[in-house]
Amino acid sequence: MVSHRVFATGTAARVRAVWRGRRFVVEACIRLLLVRLTLLTMPLKKQADLRSFSGSRGESRLPSREVTQVELQQIRAVSWAVTKSAVRLPIGARCLAQALVARAMLRRRGIDSTMHFGVARPDTATFEAHAWLEAAGVEVTGYPVSPQLHEIGCLQTEGARRV
Repeated sequence: MVSHRVFATGTAARVRAVWRGRRFVVEACIRLLLVRLTLLTMPLKKQADLRSFSGSRGESRLPSREVTQVELQQIRAVSWAVTKSAVRLPIGARCLAQALVARAMLRRRGIDSTMHFGVARPDTATFEAHAWLEAAGVEVTGYPVSPQLHEIGCLQTEGARRV
């Protein structure tokens, strides 16, 4: 026979897990709305901190550090929440908005990330641009990246370390 205390503890853990997932979704939805509004109303020149933009292609140049299991779970939760929220919101939150939101959510949790920017190669007929985000080797948003895209730069963000 299962005691009431064990059942209550298991239920409380499930409720906490569900709330944690919803908290990520609520944060992602609010941030997506704000970023989308900003992208529509403010010039891109004023939005970016151009000093942290690297025009060269290639791997992240942030100092590598070990990522904890908790941080990996947070990266995956942010990725899931942002991509699922963007699909369901009727605001047209595309790759740039998703990458900006996920970057902000990860930074808030002290996790480094790299946002990549790419354009279609000149041999394609139409102009295509894309932004994607990775953190600790995990594909966060914007994946899979089309092989026709050519990376033109990246924006590296160090997570805000909590002391």
